[in-house]
Amino acid sequence: MRLIHTKTFQLEEFYGQPPEYAILSHTWGPDEATYQDWQGNLELMKLKKGHQKIRRVCEQARKDGLMYLWCDTNCIDKSSSSEVSEALNAMFSWYKNASVCYVYLSDVAPIDTGAFDPMVQFRQSRWFTRGWTLPELLAPTSVVFFANDWTTIGTRKTLANTISFVTKIDQQYLDCTFYKASIGERMSWLSKRETERVEDIAYCMLGIFDINMQIIYGEGMRAFIRLQEEIIRVSNDQTLFCWAWDERYVPHDWASILSPSPKTFVDSSIYTEWPVHEAKTYTMTNAGLSIRLPIMNTITESVEQWLVLLNARRDSENQQVALLLNRLPGKDRCTRNRTPPCPVPVLTGSTKLREENMFIAGSRERASYQPDFHGYGNYEILVTLDSGAIPYDSITSCPRLESGTISLQSWDQAGHYGRVLAIQGMQSIKKNEKRASVFIATLVFGIEVIGSKIEWFCKIRGIQESSSAFSNSTLEEAVYEEEQDIRSQLARTGHWRAIFDQEKDTTSDTVRKHEIDLLTSVSLSSGVRISASSMMAVAHLQLAHIVKPAEVAPWDDGHKFRTADGAKDLSRWLSALE
Repeated sequence: MRLIHTKTFQLEEFYGQPPEYAILSHTWGPDEATYQDWQGNLELMKLKKGHQKIRRVCEQARKDGLMYLWCDTNCIDKSSSSEVSEALNAMFSWYKNASVCYVYLSDVAPIDTGAFDPMVQFRQSRWFTRGWTLPELLAPTSVVFFANDWTTIGTRKTLANTISFVTKIDQQYLDCTFYKASIGERMSWLSKRETERVEDIAYCMLGIFDINMQIIYGEGMRAFIRLQEEIIRVSNDQTLFCWAWDERYVPHDWASILSPSPKTFVDSSIYTEWPVHEAKTYTMTNAGLSIRLPIMNTITESVEQWLVLLNARRDSENQQVALLLNRLPGKDRCTRNRTPPCPVPVLTGSTKLREENMFIAGSRERASYQPDFHGYGNYEILVTLDSGAIPYDSITSCPRLESGTISLQSWDQAGHYGRVLAIQGMQSIKKNEKRASVFIATLVFGIEVIGSKIEWFCKIRGIQESSSAFSNSTLEEAVYEEEQDIRSQLARTGHWRAIFDQEKDTTSDTVRKHEIDLLTSVSLSSGVRISASSMMAVAHLQLAHIVKPAEVAPWDDGHKFRTADGAKDLSRWLSALE
């Protein structure tokens, strides 16, 4: 480690434990004093503004009883690539081990000028927009801020409220406890910062994630991909995958679950690890990310999709979040879907979802398919399906779900939105002709918007079996008639809740097919904003789940049932038909 003696201004090198030292954090200007300048003509160097800056910070260090100082402009020989690589990997520890970090803000006037509010300039300082100043803020045990005349503005502790407001870093992490924040939240701190060299946007985060990696200038944004791959080697925090698809920063054919840009993490501070159980391990391979995840099937006309549950949640909500993946035909390989653009919460109830091993495409792959995106409606429902014990040969829906989602339509001027959906499952298994080959469920989804309050509703309007499939026109007619009936009820009562059981949770419903002890259930997650004008919730539909007769309460108007988690095999269902 190379340090400046604060009295002699000579550079000295230390190969073991260095003496106590101060460290400088600043933004570079056009006239900095470099290592080569320090070794050359001293009279010429003294004319540089950067030299004056270093002399002033040395004076401050001497006042604080420190005989050595580290500064990035002249303590690193930037003509040596090996020295630069070593310095970048050690930078965080150098700031962490410093006795004090002096932050010099060249664009902030002294507090006592009286001409304007100096804190406005402080909040707007360029220092808060640079990538390298993020670890320089978080790593040191002591941080002191100075105006452009070297008068003290305050410390990280006294200015914590303002710093938190500017950086969006929670105050609890400003006291050297940032490592407690999730990976996604730490990425969000970087999302609005810039660096002079493209690769530095990744390299500046090495210490914040406690990793080392080879420094390769010229690789461009590949450095940010490598950063994520290195994080995967040391952490199983799946908030790393909780970024938002923004077409300004994500190529149309992007396939990887890794992000191509830190700017996609701008809203990722809301994601934390799911506390219920620890995430399983996963690794990066030459086939992509090898991982095992719980899955939910979507209903789509275009490509097979899995909604995969991550070991993460939004804020303190008691709902896991999930990403939509496109499954490649005949393979256990997947690509990330561009819609929805961000992870969405799901509500699975007590259902234990099937888990699948999969490979999610690496960053070098490109998707051969991404659904056309024409924008969202105000309110969207992503419909997922669990067919339970009965193996359906095919699933159809009315209206057709081209990309797995259904848009709710405005039904009046009073803030009511709704949509009726029919799901038809066709089965090939029969036994003594005692059951039909087609199972149909009709559902209604609704939204009630009153001021800033938004309430979501879902209800099963009916289930039935048939010996043959309904035609598209028959399903359309049934959906239309059901919708007209609900619209008339809504017009008569004035609000959605009157149509639902007042005592029930309006975001879930369960109906039993009485004769054969089959349950159909639906649950609706909380809605989240997926764009400036759109919100989305996830519906989890379970068709024809088996229950033991002894585990079902008597049939009554309240539809009070409880299911048996273990009743999943087909033979039990067939026995119930005999």
